[in-house]
Amino acid sequence: MTFSPSIQLEQALMIHSFELLDAQKGNILLFLEICLEWNSKINLTAHNNYTSLIQKDVLDTLFLNLYIKMYIQKFKKCMDMGCGAGFVGIILAILHPEKKFYLVDANHKKINFVRYASNILKLNNIYPAHQRVDSPNPLMKEGFDLLVSRATWRIKDYIDHALNYVQNNAHILYMAGTHKNNDEPDLQEYQGLEKNSDYFYKILPENIEHKIISYTAKVSRETIITN
Repeated sequence: MTFSPSIQLEQALMIHSFELLDAQKGNILLFLEICLEWNSKINLTAHNNYTSLIQKDVLDTLFLNLYIKMYIQKFKKCMDMGCGAGFVGIILAILHPEKKFYLVDANHKKINFVRYASNILKLNNIYPAHQRVDSPNPLMKEGFDLLVSRATWRIKDYIDHALNYVQNNAHILYMAGTHKNNDEPDLQEYQGLEKNSDYFYKILPENIEHKIISYTAKVSRETIITN
């Protein structure tokens, strides 16, 4: 038996003890509906049904949000680097309407989708940017206190890009499978970059094991660039 998307989401939340407001759940379901509609026309994601989107995208981001609530708590401006269809950045923006989220990707079609979805969802805290991350936008010159990415890059490449956008004490988070540990950077190459403990979690009922790799940049981008 296939349950409705709303029941599937409720069950997934209950299994993992996640609590969301009704408005947040409604926005997430609307986002998934828009994604599936666009995905039938352009290649946004390999996940082409509600079950897969909830299991592989929504829950993944909710675990990231749990990590943020437990270990970071306060942040003002977040960059979702290599955002793709925007699952991480858009869902975080739904959960944190008071924060600013810059969703950056070099794929024009995916950024168009992010822009369209954020407009339909009335998310005024999302700032889509069609650009390469090695070409900083003047709007981002003040830096970010939180940067996230979801297995889009080699970890070292992601760190190299992310350090161009950080404020003092910025958190740099990388979402990955548990096997992703062979290309982490040598911290001796970086001034002021500290590695935090990895955060492991499991998505049920398929027992999908993921982890969040976390760094803290103790210096600003100006210091890093200068040195």
